Amino acid sequence: MNEPMTTPHLVDPVASLLAGQADLGLAALTVKILGVDPQGPDEDGDLRLTLSYAVTNTTAEDLEYLDIRTQLLTPEGLILDESQDTEQETLPAGQTGRYEVGFWLKAALFGPDLERLLAVIAVTGCDYGKQSLGRLAVPAQALTPVVLPTVTLEPALRLVSGALWRAEPDRDGDCLVEVTCLLRNLLPQYLPEVELIAPVSDKKGREVTNAGTRVEVRPGALTTLHGNGYAKAHQLKGATIELALSGYWPVATGQWAGTLPVRLRGRRSAAAATAGGTGLSLTCTGTMSKAWYNFAEYEDVTIAERQATLRQALEEDCEGTLAGLIYGDLELNELDEPYRQLIALPPEVTVVKPIAVRGDWKIKDGALRLDLEADWVLPLTARPDDEDDLQYALSGPAYDALYVSNEVGWLEYDNDSGGDTSLVVEGDEE
Repeated sequence: MNEPMTTPHLVDPVASLLAGQADLGLAALTVKILGVDPQGPDEDGDLRLTLSYAVTNTTAEDLEYLDIRTQLLTPEGLILDESQDTEQETLPAGQTGRYEVGFWLKAALFGPDLERLLAVIAVTGCDYGKQSLGRLAVPAQALTPVVLPTVTLEPALRLVSGALWRAEPDRDGDCLVEVTCLLRNLLPQYLPEVELIAPVSDKKGREVTNAGTRVEVRPGALTTLHGNGYAKAHQLKGATIELALSGYWPVATGQWAGTLPVRLRGRRSAAAATAGGTGLSLTCTGTMSKAWYNFAEYEDVTIAERQATLRQALEEDCEGTLAGLIYGDLELNELDEPYRQLIALPPEVTVVKPIAVRGDWKIKDGALRLDLEADWVLPLTARPDDEDDLQYALSGPAYDALYVSNEVGWLEYDNDSGGDTSLVVEGDEE
């Protein structure tokens, strides 16, 4: 009989995922998860998960291409989905890039609770090169191959053999122009993208077709590229083709694997299951938009140094930096007595810390700009008669908790664009 997906199969899922990795002899990249943003589930039970992560180029060379594979699993190690992505932007040496990957999943796969996920992100950073084969005349006679020059694109590729030919015109007057190349991968690593660049121009220099193509090449393998394009027969009289070979090859690799905390609104959480004697809990979510803080010199540390320190912490930390940056405490003594009595916590408990803090940030023009969101879970003595009134009562304390703490002496508040507060009551009254 088939086992349900919730049955644990791996004693240590992370260790099992990392076991047996081959050492490719490449430089190491730093990969860090910045957070996970869950949305949904919607009316069809579909859940959207967006993972934010950072890649730091710790090599001495610029990276021109990132090949990224992300797997998402249950906490027990059962695979749910994989995403394959590429980033064709230069990541300079010593710099950090921030990226996102999204998944659509059925929420029912996680059972009644979704509070943790297991993720693996593997990043391969690549260098780039291009080698010209020169400009060649398109054969005037059909089915007469022209031999291509052999070239080497150091250190990755060698063109072992190649041919250029054209076909007879079809009944519509179109001619096929084809370029075939036999390539040898000179490296023990795969090449994520190899491109044959082959624009065809008429005798006046106007491009009439392109016979280029691109492929992934296995480690050390011989691979054949077939590129072709169509043009009218009269356009090929006196036509030329400008041939070049380009490719990306791995020079660095990095990986992150671990569990991620997930707070999915609208589903009963473990906190709700154990909340108070009533079985009821309240999740209060507060937001603050476009908060602006200026950097100031503090204890002989320059503004540039402060910015660099904060940027590194925000880029590299999986979770906790934003929570440590803000006040965070929801002040219960700011509530009027009727609302405070709804909170099933003893009078001596005056503050509640957030269970999650999310946000987006930017350091620009000597300022830190923040968009923040935090969740607090409060046990309830009873279901509120008017949730709107309670939401209004909590909006002030929640908003205050999102300000950057005075303990961060080198950030001075300037302004923000306001925010919002939402409530979700969970559980069944006992």
